[in-house]
Amino acid sequence: MKMEKKIRVKYLDKEDIESLGFINVNNTGTYRNLEGYKLAQHANMVNPKELLIWTHLANEGYSDIVFKGIVKNKSELKVLLKQLGIYVTDKASKEFGESIG
Repeated sequence: MKMEKKIRVKYLDKEDIESLGFINVNNTGTYRNLEGYKLAQHANMVNPKELLIWTHLANEGYSDIVFKGIVKNKSELKVLLKQLGIYVTDKASKEFGESIG
């Protein structure tokens, strides 16, 4: 009898996003990083796996969406952030979290 190996892939969650330098803003599901980028998971109820990354240009008065799509896990998010030129840190800055909290 042949045994099949099952590999479970962990899907992207709050801890993964925070470990890459994003801070959860007021526990709303919206995250910010030190560069001013914002990230929202499950932003579109039509597709609850969708991820949105944008930057708010306060002095320009509008937001610029830099990514809208599906990111399945932390590895994919890390690659995407690198491709977008968004700084990735292994741990979020505690001071930054307290300043926006």
